[in-house]
Amino acid sequence: MQPGSPGVFVAVVGASGAGKDTILAGTRAALAGDPAFLFPRRIITRPADGHEDNEAVSEAGFEECIRRGDFLLWWHANHFNYGLPAGLEQDLRQGRHIIANVSRTVIGEIRSRFSRCLVIEIRVDPAVLIGRLAQRGRENHDAQEARFQRSAGLTGLPAPDLVIDNNGEPEAAIAWFVKVLQSLDARAAAQAQP
Repeated sequence: MQPGSPGVFVAVVGASGAGKDTILAGTRAALAGDPAFLFPRRIITRPADGHEDNEAVSEAGFEECIRRGDFLLWWHANHFNYGLPAGLEQDLRQGRHIIANVSRTVIGEIRSRFSRCLVIEIRVDPAVLIGRLAQRGRENHDAQEARFQRSAGLTGLPAPDLVIDNNGEPEAAIAWFVKVLQSLDARAAAQAQP
């Protein structure tokens, strides 16, 4: 981590069921102990569950956080509100890389607000996606189908910078993601050299 060299905001996007949380958890474990990488907990207006590590907050509490300016970034998706803590901005200034699961609808905002950012899409084939949504068991069949259709209908959004194919075993996608992040940190260190 290089003081004076701003960190990179790494936005991880993809359809529900594409494996974002699995890949983020594996990548976080692989980079544990490296202070250059930060995987923040999102604040969500949905109870925490075994699929993701988030801080649950009520709708009223979330609105109060917006009023107080407690979020670096926030968005609405799939009937819930999501936010990232405002304190992450200081981490970016100190050269830490922030890696977060965000909605594709905020890619434009991320690119306009953060001088150094990378958008990575986790992508799977539709048949694999439908199977994973069913296996997850978070929603009934109708809700899963509605979620899939909403995701398929998100057209015209900015393209990602990189795509991770997650149709196979997650370990392969995790290993690739770790290499991408380590190369970001190596480039930042090289740019900070006198």
